[in-house]
Amino acid sequence: MPSLPSYKDWWYDLKTKSFWPVTLQSAHQASCMGVYRRNDTPGSAVILGGRDGFLRYFVPDQMTDDGTEFKSHIFLGPIPTERSGYLTGSVDTINGQLDSDSANVTMDVHVGDTHEEALASTAVTTHTLVGGDNYNVRPRRKGASFAIRLSNAASSAWAFANLLVTFTSRGRNRKD
Repeated sequence: MPSLPSYKDWWYDLKTKSFWPVTLQSAHQASCMGVYRRNDTPGSAVILGGRDGFLRYFVPDQMTDDGTEFKSHIFLGPIPTERSGYLTGSVDTINGQLDSDSANVTMDVHVGDTHEEALASTAVTTHTLVGGDNYNVRPRRKGASFAIRLSNAASSAWAFANLLVTFTSRGRNRKD
């Protein structure tokens, strides 16, 4: 079956005061919206009217959208391995912690000589994080910048708790 075109809309979260991208199939794209309020219960919701004629609203613990599984990821970084920016360092150990009820998450570590290179690089190491505490990961990769991508498998709810990273200074940041 051919894939349907998708469109990116933006959702503004009043609680966190931040914008979030929302990608929908063209038939699901909102053509109108409204607010449904109930005074007797806390059941208020923003209702989106899709081009396909159906009404939809956000459900925080929903695992699928009309049978389509959700996948999600976050990129942490880029982060310099040395505060000054003049020196380079290495990412020695990483300890990731997820909520104890979290599903497994894939952690990809990206390292580069610049922020752009770190984000564009292929992962130097990949590990699976489990709910709760995890064992240390030791990439021991030199670079001026690194980024970490956390992603889930489809239809699995996950919650990121903490990430501890240790660095070692490795000298001046220069091209040899």
